[in-house]
Amino acid sequence: MTSQQALIHEKLDQAAGILREQDVDLWLTLARETLLTKDPCLDLIAGTYCAWQSAFLVAASGERIAIVGRFDAPNLHDLGTYDDVIGYDESLAPPLRAAIERLDPRSIALNYSTSDPAADGLTHGLWLLLQETLAGMPYADRLVSSEAIVNALRGRKSPEEIRRIRAAVSDTEEILGGITTALRPGLAELEIAALVKAEVARRGLGYAWGEDHCPAVNAGPDKDVGHSSPSELRLERGQLLHVDFGRLARRLLLRPPAGLVPRGRRGRAARRGRLSVGGALVGGRCGSGRLATRRRRLAGRRCSSKRARCVRLPGADVRPRPPAGPGGSRRRDVARPALGSVRGGADRRR
Repeated sequence: MTSQQALIHEKLDQAAGILREQDVDLWLTLARETLLTKDPCLDLIAGTYCAWQSAFLVAASGERIAIVGRFDAPNLHDLGTYDDVIGYDESLAPPLRAAIERLDPRSIALNYSTSDPAADGLTHGLWLLLQETLAGMPYADRLVSSEAIVNALRGRKSPEEIRRIRAAVSDTEEILGGITTALRPGLAELEIAALVKAEVARRGLGYAWGEDHCPAVNAGPDKDVGHSSPSELRLERGQLLHVDFGRLARRLLLRPPAGLVPRGRRGRAARRGRLSVGGALVGGRCGSGRLATRRRRLAGRRCSSKRARCVRLPGADVRPRPPAGPGGSRRRDVARPALGSVRGGADRRR
């Protein structure tokens, strides 16, 4: 079991217990095109990309159901975190109605909140679609906010989350401890930030928030403290230096989704198209046929020959475009960044 699978299993088990504590029968999370608009809860209960309209149902009984588009279903099957993965071709509504009717919940928690952005991932468009789906059913009057559920789920760290927090704290302490020895009067905030960024790059890490102000550096009392970028302001002897920094570690699933490569050639194809941290295709040959076409798209350009090397051009996205909707033929490829960052010792997932 991968660390991502362990995390999702642990959080789904926690979620069922929290539902029972709060006397809520069902927690429903709706999603679509999660690269564009992702519910913050998905990192805890799904851990994979979804293109089509999707529904993740967690019942107080412990039952877990994922209803996703047919081309999104293999990834959920591979993760093995849901008891029932239902793939559809035309519309999310019929299987969602059937699942809710079978579970017959007295209350359904949805991700909306006026005060907690981590529990406010339901878009207005998906809310309207849900209203259409539940039309004529008694469940439209049983909807409640999941705010208390999400708050408890994010606050109670699972064993895998604790392991990640400890690793993040260790990295952060080492990075900040390393730059402390290089500090001296006269250094500009930008120069101090550059020391941190050099170490982040050396370790192959990412940034917990926008790189333009991660780290935030405030030298002395003359800086306007806030979410601002490091400046040319220089540190003077006896001044207090404030550095706000968080790191992000990306872990990838290196196994291709079922169906991407013909069954008998899966191992050889996976070896030809290796993945590196950050999701870039490196090494390996394009080969020929449908898999080669897919690799050339991932590389961000057309290869000049069938046996040309795959390289990722600067700024190219390793993921191909999603299917336009039900009936689309394109699939998402493997690299799945997942996961958490730690800022000041508290777990943050973005």
